[in-house]
Amino acid sequence: MEGLVRACANVLAGREGKASHGVCIKNNPLVNVCLLTSVIDMLFDKANDHKDVVLWNAVINGCAKKGKFCESLSVFKRMLEISIIPNPVTLAGVIRACSGVGSSKQGKSVHGFVIRNMVELDVVNYTSLVDMYSKCGCVETAHRIFCMMPAKDVVSWTAMINGYAIHSGMVQKGLRIFNSMKDYGISPTEEHCAYMIGVLARAGQFDAALSFLSDMPIKPGPNVLGVLLSACRFHKRVELAEEIAKRLSLLEPNDLSWHASLWDMYAVMSEEGLNSLRGRLTTLRVQFGNWLAHVITWLLT
Repeated sequence: MEGLVRACANVLAGREGKASHGVCIKNNPLVNVCLLTSVIDMLFDKANDHKDVVLWNAVINGCAKKGKFCESLSVFKRMLEISIIPNPVTLAGVIRACSGVGSSKQGKSVHGFVIRNMVELDVVNYTSLVDMYSKCGCVETAHRIFCMMPAKDVVSWTAMINGYAIHSGMVQKGLRIFNSMKDYGISPTEEHCAYMIGVLARAGQFDAALSFLSDMPIKPGPNVLGVLLSACRFHKRVELAEEIAKRLSLLEPNDLSWHASLWDMYAVMSEEGLNSLRGRLTTLRVQFGNWLAHVITWLLT
């Protein structure tokens, strides 16, 4: 298929090329980089100005948003090969693609390009770099970029806090970032609070997590409680998980996802742990209904 599209590009047969591209879309094949490049050649050869950066940006960002990260990076490489100068919009898509593939090497290469060519970054680009380095495991680098940002928005703070949430060994640094939000006049959202609960709880600091929960400036919702429940499952904090599950059942009685979390915890309990459940069977039946009692009874048999 890529040979046919490339041939259409070579003879400037735009109509036939579009038809070939339509067949690809209709039959939904696994689009590879070579085929994508051939389609791009055809489209840009037919364009009035094949060096229009807006066209390239549309393809690069479109691929990145659709999860076609390798294709996005391939188009960027092709763009540089024909000496088209990228702008901040280009870089937003490219950095997003690097983050998507989890490649710090490619991300550093793009960042190096920015520095060498003295490209002026906007808040979106800086935030994308913070997110990319965090997801690639380079949290200290992400923090340095975050600190040098001339301006920060809510998304920037979210990216940095999420970086510390991913790497739970950095609890104190995550707390400092969260607490410094008020110095910039930014009110924490429920998403920020959920990240911090995750940072504390995944590190096993449940007392601090519960204290944070009680001091939250907003009422904790299902997202926050769900993060805490997930950490309870990881650390096998059964009774605390039951308390959180009870609160979730009151907030969202029709959401059964928290049932699965309790089931998973009970299923891997030791014999001693299961015996302790037997003594609390009546209480648990009152709290959660007969379904949980049936589950526990089945596990005990």
